[in-house]
Amino acid sequence: MKKQIFILGALSINILYHAQIKTNKTVSQNVIPNQTAFLDASSTPQWNTSTNIGKGLVFPRTDLTQLNTLIATPNGVSLAYPNRLDGMVVYNTATGKSAIGNVDVTSGFYYYENKSNTLSGGTWKPLGGASPVTANIYTTDGTLAGNRTVTLGTNNLSFMGGGNVGIGTQSPSQKLEVNGNAKINQMTDATPLENEYTKAVVAKPDGTLGVVNRTNPTIPSNVEIVYGNTPIETDIMPNETFYSVQQSAGVRSWDLYRYSGQSITLPPGKWAIYCAYLVTAQTPNQSRRALLPTGSSVWLRGIIDDTMQESAYRTVTIAGSPSLISCSFNSGDLFQVATGVWLVDNNTNAEKTYYVKISLEPNGLFKDTDAHSLVNMSRWMEDYIFALKRN
Repeated sequence: MKKQIFILGALSINILYHAQIKTNKTVSQNVIPNQTAFLDASSTPQWNTSTNIGKGLVFPRTDLTQLNTLIATPNGVSLAYPNRLDGMVVYNTATGKSAIGNVDVTSGFYYYENKSNTLSGGTWKPLGGASPVTANIYTTDGTLAGNRTVTLGTNNLSFMGGGNVGIGTQSPSQKLEVNGNAKINQMTDATPLENEYTKAVVAKPDGTLGVVNRTNPTIPSNVEIVYGNTPIETDIMPNETFYSVQQSAGVRSWDLYRYSGQSITLPPGKWAIYCAYLVTAQTPNQSRRALLPTGSSVWLRGIIDDTMQESAYRTVTIAGSPSLISCSFNSGDLFQVATGVWLVDNNTNAEKTYYVKISLEPNGLFKDTDAHSLVNMSRWMEDYIFALKRN
């Protein structure tokens, strides 16, 4: 009977008193029932006057790479809120993968986030952040574990100071040094802004870039020069693609030359005509600067003719003169420029106009799903045509 009374009394005490503890106080202050905090480690005036006693809280130290089993009865303290250790804090001493949750951990404080219905269904997270491992790139080197994207929104990202930025090099010697090829898309079309672009970018043998003033060629006073007529932006592939040209070789042969929009009117005499034309591709979804499909290419040929109408190959150049100005536009090229010279004689007694005409020959590797074609000709700053008088 006495044993039964003792057990009943112990249970009654356990029910009446809350599990709250107050430390660093006098004995009479050890129990603090009816307060929010279950553990009060606040100090006293006596402790506050000390410089080295009662100044810290030592957390349990554990190796999270080895801790693979959690114990709680049944889901925390019996009759208490069943949290399955959600929110438990430890000080981790190891670096590696946690045995529970398999996340990267380093030395430091971690808390256990567990919203599952099992003890081991949670994840260890560092205090102060949601990432399993936090690293300050300003104080230590690091390695990306995967692709990362920085979304600036309306904010700016600036690099200030006297240091340099290197890509592919650990010892950049300029504000930005790139060891490898660079690619720039969606550049401003300088054609309508030609007068504003007065400098050209040049490169030294070591790769350092600089600018020089744009200069017009100086022609000796005793040389007669004639400049080309105003170019006309021209589509030499109306309703065509490289694939359709490739498939209709018997109808629309590669030997079909069409006016490109460049022309020059020359007085009687002997002339050397200098010409350049730029080509780039487009698709219905990309109006300019579309790369050709892998493995494909187009061979372009230019002739000088005294008629504007499309025709098979014909030339008005003299014997011994180059008759074609050609280039290969290949997969991976954003642009290609063909340059060359034709020698012509205007043996009439009046001015005569000459026209640049272009043909194209796909290499046969375009597919029916490819919708590439040439962007209109004679719209680029790289295009030119002029003639010098020959003896």
